[in-house]
Amino acid sequence: FYQVNAEQKQALLAKAEKLLELESVNDAVEHAKKLQQVWKTIEHAGKRAEAELWPAFRKVNDSLFAKKAEANQQEQTQLKQKVVSVKEQVTQLETLLGSADDKTSVQVALQDKDVVVDAITALPMRERRALEQRIQIVVDQQQLKLTALAKSAKGQVYQDLFSALKLWQTDNEVPECVTSLSKQWQQCFRELGANIERHELTIKMEIVAQQE
Repeated sequence: FYQVNAEQKQALLAKAEKLLELESVNDAVEHAKKLQQVWKTIEHAGKRAEAELWPAFRKVNDSLFAKKAEANQQEQTQLKQKVVSVKEQVTQLETLLGSADDKTSVQVALQDKDVVVDAITALPMRERRALEQRIQIVVDQQQLKLTALAKSAKGQVYQDLFSALKLWQTDNEVPECVTSLSKQWQQCFRELGANIERHELTIKMEIVAQQE
């Protein structure tokens, strides 16, 4: 009776020792847990056999779980390093956008956004949420900046136009600053209607604008 039980436990020990050779620590630990359950179902193998088999079996299992703990520690370390790296990338996007002051630089500031988003997606959910929120804020800020720059540029066009009009004394002497305007406005200065009087045109403008 003892001999049969000892042989069964010896077979389990041999299987456990082979688990040390597996590349996947997780798979090895799962198999080890199953072997432990089977070990519990086998009855006593005698005092001498138990004194040899059980310590050996426990030592193998301890080694497997130690490898699992070490692997988990390495995984956590790598994850922390990856999170730090992704946070630095997000911060870089925020810094680039914050220092951008023209349309081109604002557009270029987030050219690496998709790469950063992919890196964030690879992180665990608990790490992703805050970073995804920061990315969304940056995207919204970029749109606000582009809108503000477009509005400012449109206003500058009219300021330049009004400046040219102030310097425009006669039809034949177009101010030099007109060349900085768009082709559409330049054409308006150079191709004047022969039968249009300024006074008459001004009255029409006042009527359209509903101004006295």
